[in-house]
Parts: sequence; C-alpha cells; structure tokens
Amino acid sequence: MKPLKSGLNLANWMFRISLLLFVILLFIGGFKPVNFSNSEFYISAAYIVCAALLFFGGFLPKPSLTIISGLILSLMSFGTIFFHFSGKLDIEIANYLIILAIGFYFTCSGN
Repeated sequence: MKPLKSGLNLANWMFRISLLLFVILLFIGGFKPVNFSNSEFYISAAYIVCAALLFFGGFLPKPSLTIISGLILSLMSFGTIFFHFSGKLDIEIANYLIILAIGFYFTCSGN
C-alpha cells in the first residue's frame, strides 16, 4: 500500500491547528493571571506565541518562521521534560513530548 501523498498538505495544517489549540488550552491557565514576576507567565506566553507563529508561518512562502518557532517549541519542551522527569512517565511528560515531536517535525520539514 502506498502512502497518500495528496493528503500531506492537509495533514500539515491539521498538525498546525491542533498544536495551536492544544498549546492554548494547556497553557492558558498560566497565562491568564497577568503576573510579570511569575516565570510561569513567561513560559506560558512563549509556548502560546511560538505555536501561533508556527501556525502563521504556514501562510508565508519561506519556511524560516516555521523552522524557528518549531525549534523553539522543541527546545522548550525538551528542557521541560529534562528538568521535570522524575523517573516515571505521566500525562504531563506525554503532553510535552507531543509538543516536542510536532515542533521537531516542523523544524525538519519547514512549510
């Protein structure tokens, strides 16, 4: 059976939309109380902004914005997994692993 190459564009956009919604829903709790002295606010804002930039990078002819925002999402997720891993897998690690995988996919593939 051959892969469905004609669906690749749709799959890329589904990745973009689902990542944006997932990140917004996951990090809106840390973003809502605007507290500039709390590091959780800045981390949540960075995730939301990078996911939005990855989404909007799909509309641009050059893949630079997609690659950079995907790389930042990947690195932030890897760092979070590295510092919060306690020896067992839980839903929080899985959430960051999904973000890492999608960010790395767009870092490698571009638009």
